[in-house]
Amino acid sequence: MSNLKFLKVEDCMFLLSITPSSLLIKLQNLEALTIERCQLLREVFDLEGLTISGDVEILSRLTRLTLSDLPSLGHIWNKNPKRVSCFRNLRALKVQDCENLRFLFSSSMAKALRQMKEIEVVSCKLMEEIMNVQEEESENAATSDTLEFPLLTSLSLEELKNLKTFSHGKYCLHCPSLTRLRISGCPKIMTFSSFKGKQQSMTTDTSSQQAFGCINSGVSLPVFFNQNVHFPSLDELTLLSLCGLRRIWHNELPEESFCKLASISVRDWENLSHIFPSTLIERFQRLKIIEVVECTSLEALMEHVSVNAKKRPICLTFLDLKEVKLGHLPRLNAVVTSSTKTMFNFPSLTDVSLRCCDRLRYLFTKDTARTLDKVEMLDVSRCVNMQQIVAVEEGEEQELKAVKFSHLRILKLCSLKSLISFSSGCGAYEFPSLQNLSIMECTKLKAFILRPPAPSVEMNERTIGFDKGHTSQFRRATPNRN
Repeated sequence: MSNLKFLKVEDCMFLLSITPSSLLIKLQNLEALTIERCQLLREVFDLEGLTISGDVEILSRLTRLTLSDLPSLGHIWNKNPKRVSCFRNLRALKVQDCENLRFLFSSSMAKALRQMKEIEVVSCKLMEEIMNVQEEESENAATSDTLEFPLLTSLSLEELKNLKTFSHGKYCLHCPSLTRLRISGCPKIMTFSSFKGKQQSMTTDTSSQQAFGCINSGVSLPVFFNQNVHFPSLDELTLLSLCGLRRIWHNELPEESFCKLASISVRDWENLSHIFPSTLIERFQRLKIIEVVECTSLEALMEHVSVNAKKRPICLTFLDLKEVKLGHLPRLNAVVTSSTKTMFNFPSLTDVSLRCCDRLRYLFTKDTARTLDKVEMLDVSRCVNMQQIVAVEEGEEQELKAVKFSHLRILKLCSLKSLISFSSGCGAYEFPSLQNLSIMECTKLKAFILRPPAPSVEMNERTIGFDKGHTSQFRRATPNRN
């Protein structure tokens, strides 16, 4: 037994435990343990029954633990005895279809898992939290106490129908190496980490859930990421089917947290009102991909920007943003709502896809369109109120310099029942690289570029300085021959 490195246990229908506690000390060379389809297994490691004298190490070389389809499993480990170092080199923990498991590890056990790099939990229907903080430990912990997973790079939580949070209690979670976070199919989750104790949080969560959908309820709803979490290296964030919450980020976060975020995908989040808080826009300057789909309450990508109307317009620049995909957002009416004009610059944007955003009347302003020199694909479909792709706002008409889409190769406009033109007003539009142009089911389209009528010689009440006709210009797209 002392030389055993890899152990795999499968289809042992009547197995109650893997190894007696007396043998754990002897498995010092075990590196990987996999247990699958053992219907009666209740716990994997019995640490409570250990009889030890002096300081000892338990499974110090175990690096991978995989548990799958264990319907009776109540605990992975039942205790973390004092003077025992357990699982200090565990790097990957994968748990799937363990429907009786209510938490993954205790807070005291988490302190020993400093080598952990990957955690994946899928389809554990009774799991309420990932880390269980013992009440007495939570009471003794100072508000500033931090629990750190220094090497954790990937965390995936999927189809956990009862999950409410990663952890309750007073700990701040610090994951300095976390680059990938995926949370999907967790409809009861209220916040990633809660300062409240479990019982207090459950009471608050219940009252908050009853208020969802009632915008004027007066209830202060929680946010998903609060001051309690610190993810300075997070690169990829995926949030799918999280039904209750209205906000993703708190307006105040630990310094540098989320500052390296490059990709965000949000899907099927019915109460979400916006994606980014206006106070943290500068923190998301490294974003490369934004995907938002099937968020039925979403009104804007960024919350309301309140500025002094006497000051110059706000200009927000996303230097690295390359791809934007927005779909099935029936309440989306703006990228950002503001009390005054807000300009956006997207100098690296290459791909834009827009589907079923029925309240949007236009996609870009003309000022923003001037920054889209690198756009290669623009696909807009089934937006019933879309009237123009590029809208000319007040004050923009004076600029007659051509808007040039230098790299646009594919332009698709489909089922835009209110579309009148690609754009209107003075000034030219150039498409020197356009290769594929598709315009389908745009029944109100009058002209690709809709020009204002020429001024009438005779001014009267009927003409108001314009004649009845319209002129259109569709500048020739000359493909590059290079």
